[in-house]
Parts: sequence; structure tokens; C-alpha cells
Amino acid sequence: SSMSSKLFASDGSQVATLHGEINRDPVPLSRIPRQLQEAAIAIEDRRFYQHGAVDIRGTARALLHNISSGEQQGGSTITQQLAKNLYFHGRPRTIWRKGAEAILAVGLERVSSKDQILQAYLNTAYFGRGAYGVQTAARSYFRKDVSKLTLAESAFLAGLIHTPARYDFTTTDAPDVQRSRKVAATDRRNVVLDAMAAARRISREEAARAKAEPVDIEPPRDPRWKHPYFVDAVLRELGVLRNRGDAAPDPRFDVLGTTHADRADAVYRKGLRITTTLDRDIQENAEDAISEQLPEGVLPKLSAALVSVQPGTGAVRALVGGRDYYPKGCDDVSDASSQPAACRHAKVNLALGSLAGGSGRQPGSSFKPIVLAAALEEGLSLRQQLDGSPFTYHYGEQAEWKVANYENSAGGTMDVIDATVRSVNAAYARLEIQFLGDGVGTKGSAKVARVARKLGISLPTSDELKDRCGESYNRNGGCTPADNVPAIALGAKEVSPIDMAGAYATFANDGVYARPTLIAKITDADGKVIYRAEPDTHRAVSSETARGVSHVLQQVVQRGTGRSAALDRAVAGKTGTSQEWRDAWFDGYIPQLATVTWVGNPVPVQSGGRWTVESMTPSNGYPTRIVGGSFPARIWHAAMQPSVDKLDVRDFPDAPSSLFGPSKALKKFKGEEKDAPEISDLAGLIRLERSGRRVVVHRGCPPNGSGGNGIHVWKQEERGGETHVWRSRAVC
Repeated sequence: SSMSSKLFASDGSQVATLHGEINRDPVPLSRIPRQLQEAAIAIEDRRFYQHGAVDIRGTARALLHNISSGEQQGGSTITQQLAKNLYFHGRPRTIWRKGAEAILAVGLERVSSKDQILQAYLNTAYFGRGAYGVQTAARSYFRKDVSKLTLAESAFLAGLIHTPARYDFTTTDAPDVQRSRKVAATDRRNVVLDAMAAARRISREEAARAKAEPVDIEPPRDPRWKHPYFVDAVLRELGVLRNRGDAAPDPRFDVLGTTHADRADAVYRKGLRITTTLDRDIQENAEDAISEQLPEGVLPKLSAALVSVQPGTGAVRALVGGRDYYPKGCDDVSDASSQPAACRHAKVNLALGSLAGGSGRQPGSSFKPIVLAAALEEGLSLRQQLDGSPFTYHYGEQAEWKVANYENSAGGTMDVIDATVRSVNAAYARLEIQFLGDGVGTKGSAKVARVARKLGISLPTSDELKDRCGESYNRNGGCTPADNVPAIALGAKEVSPIDMAGAYATFANDGVYARPTLIAKITDADGKVIYRAEPDTHRAVSSETARGVSHVLQQVVQRGTGRSAALDRAVAGKTGTSQEWRDAWFDGYIPQLATVTWVGNPVPVQSGGRWTVESMTPSNGYPTRIVGGSFPARIWHAAMQPSVDKLDVRDFPDAPSSLFGPSKALKKFKGEEKDAPEISDLAGLIRLERSGRRVVVHRGCPPNGSGGNGIHVWKQEERGGETHVWRSRAVC
């Protein structure tokens, strides 16, 4: 029998019922078209009516095929498969189980006719989507009674029986995944038609006509969950929904099975009780904040994601992966590629980044606290003086990194705290190159990447990218490890909101990382606990480092770019805006809760012949130029203010005095002295002096002349970090 599973919030209230798409609906063999019966026999057990319960010839043939090809081909008869469906479904394959199946199959054939066995088999076979039996499958895939199926549709369903997980998809899968699985299922249908023709169940002409029919299957019916993105993330963590590629499901939940199909079977049929980490109040506050703060009428142009994580445990208290999981006007569209963009991206869970169909997004300056943490781990003083003037850095054979500040501001000299409060790019780039890298940018970026991974940021390693990219390794952005990219200091590598929430929660938890999780406990139908979460923790950075980061980030909210996020208590946080205003973030925390908010456009656009992320500016139809301190900070505030009301007011621990030691001289790097802007008049000289750069003005003629021929002669040189300017009223 099949029992639905139930999903509960942390307070015990029910969130969702999880079950197969349609309950099993047995039908007599007389209702099942003869061509569907023939299709199943042709592809699964072509001598079904000629042999007994076990087909010795078929088993031997399968064994020889497996030895010669290295592929796995089943030798089980339909009767053996029925025995498995009735008595061993979901259990691992073992020699003992195969023997037991054979014994039970012999017993079934003694008490049942072949037609009765075929009827029972077709009513218990699994077709994917949580659909069991041909009537259920016919209604799910074709929205019709099984008796109305065409030859092509019958062959399609028969082809699913062997490995439905290979062809199965849900509307939560990315469009390219849906298309590829439809193609695979169509190819399998054609194999079935060829098998029917070879067995002379149909003619070659009938097979050809059926092959020519387009596959027009209906999308799976969606349950309407109360908190859909959170439920979606739970199912992905459990391994019921697939994450990126064909990665194996999370081994923590192997008690449910080791494959996606096993996990789906357990969750949809075995009456589990799954207690999640969801706090319904925080979740509803997050959903309301996104709905109320984002302007109307620009979906899918403007979407948002939010994740709240409890420091110390990693419990995800709220998760919103987009603006609308169920947008209007998206029902009953069978071809995902023809859907409006809002429909195609509605079920991409942006909170999970590339794991759930998204691409991950650049965090911009919200990544700077990770750079700060890496530097504090290396002994950085918060009084360290940094040069914030723009510059160009050359590294590798041809790589060039042009570092400019927001709004092209000049920068000047400042300490680490002010560089963070003002979010000065050039100061942080120099912090990475000069302090962490001793003048070598990639040495600094490697240290930043190492600390980021300790904080739970999923940056692929060099070895992983070599395996994934092959000859493209190090030749494009997606195949270059963050360790080799100095621009990581300014958030140039894609991350996910859930990873960033885990990292910021680490700062709130005195430097101890806890892996974010959405599942607290699972019990089986008898009430036995089969899984209980234990915090998966490790020390990522020292307590002193975490307290130093919190000390600095509180000032970002008090007097810097994050003022819109301020609450009636201590808040630490950082804004982030990626290049060209493509992504906007506010990541922040109080001692008891860390929340990350991302705002951006989930739909890629074409520009210059390639797909890219759209700039969020008025010229592209946005209400304003969107930065981290605008919508993200306001959403964060609106979500957090009511959520923290039930929490005690706590202050962050003070930063230790050891973090306020003397500043040190930083090592210069090649070309740095060439970075002062060229000046040609008094206004330019004034701007240069106000930038904080050390400027020495000489009133006489410059050495060796200037080549000038006017009354006012200007010459400019860089000497040991100083800009020397000659300004003469004489002709030199």
C-alpha cells in the first residue's frame, strides 16, 4: 500500500503532504490496449507466454550481454518483476533477493494465469513522477484514460518501465534538463517500437508511422505548497529532486535509499514524517518582505532570494528562492521552451544557486568580509592604512585587473574599517595583493579562496575544474579556479545565498561554521526515528577574527552603505553590488540569526551575441539603479524587524585589543606608482591632493625640461609612493 509523507515545521505544524502525483488506479486487462500489452512484453520479456516463471534462456542471454558489453541488462521475467514490485520494492539488489524473487515467481505462476500476472504487473509497475500502474501513468503523461492510448503513447509508457528515473523530470528541473529527458524518453519509445516490429507484433510501416509522431506529454501536476521554495529545497536536500547534473544524492539520507528513484519512492509512498528547521513566522515575514518591497510589474525582470540561518546549528529558518513559484498564466503549458520567461524560471530555486537550476551570482562587495577574515587570520590590524586610489594590476602572462571605485571616486588613504564602511574597492584589492599576497595577487586570492571554502562557500577547486573542464581549464571564467583570480576580492566569483548565509552565520557564531540544513528529523510510518540531524560544524576562523569582522560590519550598518538595514539592536552586515549593477545583496546578522538577501534578474539576456545578466538600471526598465543598499537592505530590514522581536536583545562581543595594533608598511607591486591620474591644470591638482595621495608640488622647472612651450608648464612623476608635480610659470 502507498502512504503519503508529511512535512512539518520546527513547531510541529504541518507544512505539506508529499505523495505521488496520482494514486494507483488498477484497471482490468480488458481495459489495457492490446498494443500496450504487446509493447511491455516486447521490451521487458518477449517470451513471456512461452516460458515459465524463470526464463533460463533469457537469463543466460542477459549474462552474456553484460560480460561482453560491460552494460547491465536485466534477465528477470515479468513474473519475477511482479514479485519484486509486490514484495521487495525499494530494497537493494542482492543475490539473496534475486533468489527469493525467483521462488516467489514460481509460486505466482502456480496460482495465477499469465493474463492475471500481466494485469497485476501493468497495474504495479512504476512509470516515474510517483505514478504507479498504466492507468495512473496514462492520466499523468497524456491526461487520458489508458484505453485511449495510441500505439506511440503505449510504446512510450512501456519504455519507461526499465529505468524511469532516466527519463523522469519535474517542472522544478531546468528547461534544458526537461528537454534532454524528453529526447531520451522518445529514443527509448523508438527502441520499443523496433522491438515490437522485430517480434512481429506490429509491422515495420506501423512502427515508422508511430516513430514519426511527436512526443506531446503533459507536464507533471504541481502540488500547491504553502511555502513552495522551502519545500523545494527540502526535496532537493533529501535527493528526491535532482540538484546540479547527475550528482549522487546526499549520503546523510541513505536510509531512504541510494538513488533519486529510491528516495522518491520512500518520500512519496512510505508515510514518512519529516520535521524541518522551518520557523513559520520568519518564513512568512521573508515572503511578505519580498512581496511588499519589490516594485510591481517587473517580474521576471526583478526577483529576490532570501535565506535565514541560525548560527551554531546551521538550521535554515527561512528560505525564499524567487519572487513567485506559481506565477499566473503558466498552467497547462506542455512545452517548457515555449513558456513565458516568468514561467520557465519560476521554479528555479535561486536561494540554492547552481544546485537548483540557477547560475549562482556574483556577490560584489558582500564578499569583502571574507577577504577581511582571511587578512585578520594573517595578523591584519584594523588600523592598517590602505591606499584607496584606482589602479591597474598586471599578473600572469596577459591578465589585467582594472580596479575602480564606486562612482569612480578617487579613494585616498584610509584604515581597514573605513575602507569597509565606504566599500572602497581599490583599498580591498590592495589588501589582497599587498597584505595577503606580499605583492603577488594570485598568492592573495589563493588565501582568500581557502578561507572562503572553510566558511562554506562552494568554490570549485583546481582539481575539480580540471576534471570538469578538460582542455578549457584556466581558459575562461567558469573554468578558472577562484584561487587564480585576484578579482575574487571584489566578489567576481559566483556564490549562492544559502552559502553566504552559512558564512555570515559563522561570524555570528564566533568563527565556528555549521553546515546549513533544512531537515531536523525523519520518522518512519511506525514512528521510529530513522534520521536525526546533528550540527555539522568545524572551526573556520578564530574567535578573534570573527569578532573583528563583526566589529567592522556593525559600523557598515551604523554609518555606511547598510544604513537602510538598521534594526532596534546591534546589526552587522555588508552591502554588495556586482559589476554593471547586475546583482545586489545585503548580507547581515544579529547574534542569533543570519540573513542574506539577493535581488537581481533571473532571466539572462542577449548582448553582443552572447548571453549575459542584465544591468539593473533605468535604461533597462528598472525603477532606479539597484544597489545593495536599496532593495536588498530594505527587504532585509522588513523581513528581520518582526522576526527579531521575539528574540532577546544581544550585543556582539567586543573585538579584542590585539586587533588594533600598529599598521605596517605594505609591499608595493609592479606598476603601482603609475596609477595617479594625469593632471594638466590647477583643478586636477586639487582633486589629486584631496584624494589623500601624498603630493609634492615644485614651483620651478622640472629636471631635464618638460618639452612644454606654454606659460604654465606641468610635469608629473611617481617616486616611492609620492606624486611629484612641477608647476612653473616660466617657459622651461
